[in-house]
Amino acid sequence: MFDELAERNTVIAPDLLGHGASAKPRADYSVAAYANGMRDLLGVLGIDRVTLVGHSLGGGVAMQFAFQYPTAPSGWCSSAAAAPAP
Repeated sequence: MFDELAERNTVIAPDLLGHGASAKPRADYSVAAYANGMRDLLGVLGIDRVTLVGHSLGGGVAMQFAFQYPTAPSGWCSSAAAAPAP
């Protein structure tokens, strides 16, 4: 799937801290902290507009990022994300 998207887009697929093959240090693993981490990563890469696509926890991170930084995403998509109960 990434290869097809990368034919016409820049694709960044970070391994969220504490998940997958990434390190698992003592850290803030809240969805808001992941959104901040995405903001920091995009800043380092010099990307100011982004379309977010997230699955599972990544979907929650995409929603939180759009909430925290409403002017940054040009669009977002979430798959199987759980929203907190009101």
